Amino acid sequence: MRRILGYLALIVALAGCRGGRETGSVYVDPALLSLVPPGAVSLAGIRVDAFVKTPLYQRRLAEKPLPGLEEFAKATGVDPRRDVWQVLTASSAGSTVVLIRGKFSQGGAEPRLQIPGASRIPYKGYTITGVESFGVAFLNPSTALAGKIDAVKWVLDSRDRAGPKPGMMEQLKSIPRNAHMWAVSLGGAPALPQDTPKNGNWVNVEKILASLRGITAWADFSQGLTARVEGAAATEQDAKQLAAALKGLIGLGRLSTPDNKPELLRAFDALKVEQQGSTLRLNASLDQNLAEQLLAFLQTAVPGR
Repeated sequence: MRRILGYLALIVALAGCRGGRETGSVYVDPALLSLVPPGAVSLAGIRVDAFVKTPLYQRRLAEKPLPGLEEFAKATGVDPRRDVWQVLTASSAGSTVVLIRGKFSQGGAEPRLQIPGASRIPYKGYTITGVESFGVAFLNPSTALAGKIDAVKWVLDSRDRAGPKPGMMEQLKSIPRNAHMWAVSLGGAPALPQDTPKNGNWVNVEKILASLRGITAWADFSQGLTARVEGAAATEQDAKQLAAALKGLIGLGRLSTPDNKPELLRAFDALKVEQQGSTLRLNASLDQNLAEQLLAFLQTAVPGR
């Protein structure tokens, strides 16, 4: 599902600001925000406890691993659908760490970790269990860190000076309260999955992602899909070129619509590209039935589904 999320975030799942939504900004657990290392330049969050209750998740995604939690669930035996409340992923140019809030205590004891070849590493008053490529540390019965060992240490090293950069905190204020998934970045967007084709239109996708700065994106699955992605290009001319490229990708999506699925044309028509100065926005609003049909189509059309 990490890959599904990535592509939805680019073309579908992060778009559109419509009425009928609660006022105020998205709630991000303060316990997670307080752990964000000062060097982080992008954040991505999921309100797991709310997302798993949405019709789209229950009907189409319930059997898929939740983004960022697949390795954690395997290692701990924790059921994210039941025991995880929020996930916050923090990234810098060289590190990515997953910060997790939930119910991890089993009768007062931490979960027994199942990581082949794992070592227990005492560090800054905590214990990191894992191998170089993946480790877990529990800070208390409701807070965990997961990622490469060096990434987990990155968080523990920064406890006395942690917290998001002011620019990202400002971006968070623009994300509506009902958003189930969101992302903010001071730099460009994260790279596409490694198994993404390195030719054709995916090359254009990567160029678009790399060109944008100050990205804010969110998706609300309460009633189908309502979402937005917004970023700034280096110049107004760059923004015009990126807008044209995005419109071209949407047009190619329409052309790839199966003849027996003409209703999917409405989904692509619901994607709206806006360009104002150097700012670029992608908006979308799909009803429940159309969102499910488009997700089913994307699951067969993109790599690594």
